[in-house]
Amino acid sequence: MFADIAVQFATVFLGAYLAFAAEEYRQRRQTRHWARTHLRQLSVLFHAETDSSHLADGVLGEQMVALDVWLAARTPEDVTETQWVAAVNTVSARGLDLSSLLRGEPVALLPPDLALALAAVERVGRELELAFGTVSSQRERVISLWAERRVPLADADRRLVELYRSSVADYAVVIERAVAAVRVAVGQIDAWVGQAR
Repeated sequence: MFADIAVQFATVFLGAYLAFAAEEYRQRRQTRHWARTHLRQLSVLFHAETDSSHLADGVLGEQMVALDVWLAARTPEDVTETQWVAAVNTVSARGLDLSSLLRGEPVALLPPDLALALAAVERVGRELELAFGTVSSQRERVISLWAERRVPLADADRRLVELYRSSVADYAVVIERAVAAVRVAVGQIDAWVGQAR
């Protein structure tokens, strides 16, 4: 009788364990499939972003040149209308929220190098948002000077424009770092999902 109970207990326990293991395996496969699908979509987005990053570089380069011309100008005519417009152009970049991948079960399924690359993309994305916030607040401080086409700049006004230009230059550096981080992540993603370009 004790042997029958032990066999029944072992059978029930083994059955429950196998059912639990099968469900866990199914969920892991489903999660891995979700992660691969999500990362394929990110790869497409990342490729598009890095392929067009030269546009932001161009706008920011023109903006810094325009600000240099404004700083050196002695009369409003020393700055062309195109340069006046470029001086206050805004390039908006923001980071991605990768928390669904990096703070949940899917991160355990990712290769460590891929998880680290995605974490780097998210970190530099936060830096982008901070740098953009700095540029925006500095822009607000010079927009009235710009609207008046104030030239030549008094010392206090010059300092505001110099700070604005400095924040734009810093922003351009952060964008370069973001693009580099995204390129590394794309390589890792494409290798893992099996669609290397």
